[in-house]
Amino acid sequence: MGKDPGVEKVRKKVQDRISADNTFATVAAEFINKRTKEGWAENTLAKAEYLLGNLSPAIGRMPVAEIMPADLIPVLKRVEGKGNLETARRMLQFASQVFRYAVATTRLASDPTRDLKGALIAPKPKHHGAIIDPVKVGELLRAIDGYDGNYVKRAVSHNPGVNYAPNVFAKMAEGKGDGQKRIRAGL
Repeated sequence: MGKDPGVEKVRKKVQDRISADNTFATVAAEFINKRTKEGWAENTLAKAEYLLGNLSPAIGRMPVAEIMPADLIPVLKRVEGKGNLETARRMLQFASQVFRYAVATTRLASDPTRDLKGALIAPKPKHHGAIIDPVKVGELLRAIDGYDGNYVKRAVSHNPGVNYAPNVFAKMAEGKGDGQKRIRAGL
C-alpha cells in the first residue's frame, strides 16, 4: 500500500509549522521571557538579548533539533578571533542554557553545546588585590574609622566592617581558619 499524498501534505505542513515555532530564536525568546518572570535583573536580560543578537544571524532561524556543534563553532570562533574571549564563552554558555531549556520542554533530545566544552580559548582570570595581613587590615579599618573628611564619604564609610567584609574577610578565610582572631590582634 502506498502513502496517501493528501495526508503526507498535511503532515508536512504540521511539521513545518512546528519547526518554525521551534527555531533557536523563538526558543531563546521564550527562555528569556521565562527568566524575566523569574525575576532576572534588567541588566542580565539586556546581556541575554545581546548574546542572542550575536547568535541569531548564524543559528536564529534554524530549528533547535537540527543545530549541530558545527553550526555554532564558526560564530563563536569569529568572536573569539576578535579577541573577545569572554563574549565567546558567554555566547556558548547562553546557547547551552537555551538548548537545555529546549530539552526540558521536550523539543530537543540533548544539548549540542556539551561537546564544545574546551573548544574555545579560556579567558585569563583577573585577580583583584586584597589585604591579607591582619595587622594591615587593622590599620586600614582604623584609618577608615578615623577619616574626618567630607560628610557623605564619612557616612558611607561609617561602618567599615560591613563595607569591606566581602573583600577583606573572605580573602582571609580562604587560606586561614583563624581570620577573626588574627584581625582582632591587628586592631
